[in-house]
Amino acid sequence: WLFYLPFIWIGYHCFKNSSDILKFCKIFSLITIIPCLFGILQYTLSIFFGYEVVMNFFYSADVAAAATQNYARFNLTPSFTLLRTPSTFTYPTQFGNYLLCALIPTVVSIYSSSNLNQKNIHRLILILIFLASMTSGLRGMYLYIPLFFLLFFIQRKNFIIFFMIICLLISIFYIFSSNFGFLMEYIYELSYRYIYFFFEGFNLNNFRDFIGHGVGTSTGAVRYVVDQDLIQAGGLNESYYSKILYELGFVGLFILIIFYIQSYKLFDNCSKNYEEGNLLIFVQSSKALLLTIIIAGTKGYYFNLFPIDFFFYFILGVIIKLKSKNEYEKIHKNF
Repeated sequence: WLFYLPFIWIGYHCFKNSSDILKFCKIFSLITIIPCLFGILQYTLSIFFGYEVVMNFFYSADVAAAATQNYARFNLTPSFTLLRTPSTFTYPTQFGNYLLCALIPTVVSIYSSSNLNQKNIHRLILILIFLASMTSGLRGMYLYIPLFFLLFFIQRKNFIIFFMIICLLISIFYIFSSNFGFLMEYIYELSYRYIYFFFEGFNLNNFRDFIGHGVGTSTGAVRYVVDQDLIQAGGLNESYYSKILYELGFVGLFILIIFYIQSYKLFDNCSKNYEEGNLLIFVQSSKALLLTIIIAGTKGYYFNLFPIDFFFYFILGVIIKLKSKNEYEKIHKNF
């Protein structure tokens, strides 16, 4: 839980000025092309040549089965199937986390590009992120990507684009209108299941150990390296907040809630310091990602999975640097 904190220091000292941040965002955005194309290619080939055949080609058979959750597939509608594609990562959720992180540098690059050609390149990358998210097989991405942009444009007070996103979502539902009943039933059952998981994680059994059961006892990956008796009895709960409560107890849950509240306040105060410009886009998109991940935490361990597990703290360090630099400049302007 604490080993991510040094990334705050790294983020704080990584950039000397705003141009370094913008350069980092543009490089990050361009690199995103590779995993996006890789994931889209895996999905496309799987449609034509078979899911297992393609995954076994990219990985060995045993690795492919583990990386795809035993070749998991979901019928979003009777005619549209989602396939778990890890792209260049070891697990689809890591790929999804990477795509969420990539939204910040890509959005910043679009706004900060000096000419139309550069803007169009990064707009194309954003489209690739959308397509890779849709073909990753991660059902949550159909919620988290629109949620990120809703939160971002609300901060921008750009209600026209906000309205366009709503219209786009309505249009998507209209496209699936022939399967509308099936889709609504699927969304209802999935939502009910995760709401049940969320509240189940706060059952009375967790009240017995006020200080928690210990780090790793509700972490899925730990089952590969320790005795099964050490893992949470009754199976792991996918809610991040249930995981915190089970591992660190109420004290740990309270500390982390305070930590994320203070982080939000820091992002919010920093956005007020930069009333316009490219740095404001960076802060606003970072704040949108923070809120998206906090909401997504009701379903999964996004804060504790690669690459969000260190990227958030890295961004937090950058935000602290921007805020302190802005306050320093304001003080010296008064003299």
